[in-house]
Amino acid sequence: MRFLQNELCFLISNRKSFNSNWNYYNSPIFSISNFNLSIIFAFRNQTKTNYIFSNKFQIMKKILIAAILVISIFTQTACADNSDSNSRSWTNVSYSSVSSTCKLDIFLPSTGEGPFPVVIWIHGGAFKMGDKSNPQSLTALNNAGFAVVSIDYRLSGEAKWPAQLNDLKACVKFLKTNASTYSLNPDKMASWGASAGAHLSCMMGAALASDPATRIQATVSWFPPMHFYYMDADIALAGTSRCTGANGDASSPESALLGVTVSQNEAACYAASPISFVDTMNVATPLPNFLLMHGGKDCNIGANQSVRFNTAITNRFGSGKSQYVFLANGTHGGGDFTLSSTETTVINFLKAQLMSTTAVNNTSKMANKPSVNYNSSNKSLTVTFLENENQAVYQLFNSSGTIVKQGNLTSAAIPVGELRGIYLFKTQTKDQSTNIQKLVIM
Repeated sequence: MRFLQNELCFLISNRKSFNSNWNYYNSPIFSISNFNLSIIFAFRNQTKTNYIFSNKFQIMKKILIAAILVISIFTQTACADNSDSNSRSWTNVSYSSVSSTCKLDIFLPSTGEGPFPVVIWIHGGAFKMGDKSNPQSLTALNNAGFAVVSIDYRLSGEAKWPAQLNDLKACVKFLKTNASTYSLNPDKMASWGASAGAHLSCMMGAALASDPATRIQATVSWFPPMHFYYMDADIALAGTSRCTGANGDASSPESALLGVTVSQNEAACYAASPISFVDTMNVATPLPNFLLMHGGKDCNIGANQSVRFNTAITNRFGSGKSQYVFLANGTHGGGDFTLSSTETTVINFLKAQLMSTTAVNNTSKMANKPSVNYNSSNKSLTVTFLENENQAVYQLFNSSGTIVKQGNLTSAAIPVGELRGIYLFKTQTKDQSTNIQKLVIM
C-alpha cells in the first residue's frame, strides 16, 4: 500500500512536467511485481493501445483499483509534495477546503528535531496578485532555527474582504492543530509580511489575538497599508512623488478588495484595518509584540500608515508592545530594506519573541488595576490605585481619540470641569504596565 501511495503521489506532484499531456496524466501505470500484474488506466482517446488482463487477476484488479481510490482520498496532503516522515519541507499543503487557493509551504531548518518556532510569511501584491513562492529571508530564517511557512490566500479577484481574514484564521488553526506532524511549536508563532502582506500580517497579530486557537506571539510588518481611507493623505504627507494611482479611487486595489470605493466609505476602511481591532480590544488580551518598518522614500504607501498603527497600539497597550523603525532611504521593498542590517533587525526581534524564555510575555503586568469613577458633586474623577500610584501617568481620550486631559497621578481626584460624554481613561506605570477603562461622564 505504501508503494501505491508513493506512485500516486509521484504522478500527481509531477503532472505539470509531462508537457501538459493530460492523456498521459490520466494513464498512470502501477506495477506490482509480487503479483506479476500491471494495471493501466487508459484515457479514452488512446485507441491504438490494447490492454489485456488475465481473468485470473480480475478480482485482484478491482481490489487494487479500490485501494488506489481510497489512498488518493486519504493522502491528499502527503501527495502534495511526495514527502515522507523524514521530510524537511512540504509544498502545496491545503489548510482550508473553502478554496483551492488556500495552500501553504513548510520549510524546516536543515538540522534539529524540533519542534521549531514558526515564521509565517504572507506575500504582497496589492491584494490582487502574488503567491507564496520565494518567501522573504528563507535561508536566514532557517539558519537561525525557524521553520518558515509561506502561504497563499484568496486574492481580491476571487473573494472580497473579509475572506482574507478568514483564510488567516484557517491557516493558524491548521498549523496549531497539525503542529506535531510538521515539527512545529504551536506556542511560538510569528507572522511577517510586506505591503499588502504586511496588512494581513498585522491582522494576523491583532484580529486573531482574542482566541487562543489563532493567537500568535509576534508580528513583523514591512511598509503596510494600515488604514485605506487615509492612504492618499499619508502619501502626500511623505512628500514623495507617488508612483501609483489614488488609493481612494473606485479602481484602486483597496477598493477592489473591499468591494466599495475607498474614498466614500471611511467606516468600511476602518473595519478592515488592524487599527479597529486594537482600538476595541480588551486591554487584558495577550496582544503579540509588533515590529513595524517603513521607508521614507516609499512612493506607494506613506510611512504615516505604520505610524498610525504604532500609535494605536501604544495608546491602548503602552509603548512596550510595538517597535516602529523608520528607514530613511527605504523604498517599497528596496533601498534600506535590502540591507543585511535590516534583515538582522527582523531576525533578532523574532529570536527575542520566539526563542527567549523571558522576552515573550503576552499578559498584562498590571495585576492591581486602578479604578476610576466620576464624582458629579465636585465634577472630578476619583481614582483608586492599589500600588505604584506615585509612578503612574494618565490620559483621558474623547470618542474621537483626542487627548483632552493628561498628567501624573499625584492625587486621587482629577477635575474635569464641564466635560460630558464617553471617554477612555488610560493609566500607565513606570514599568509600562497599561490599563484602559471606558468612562461615562454625565
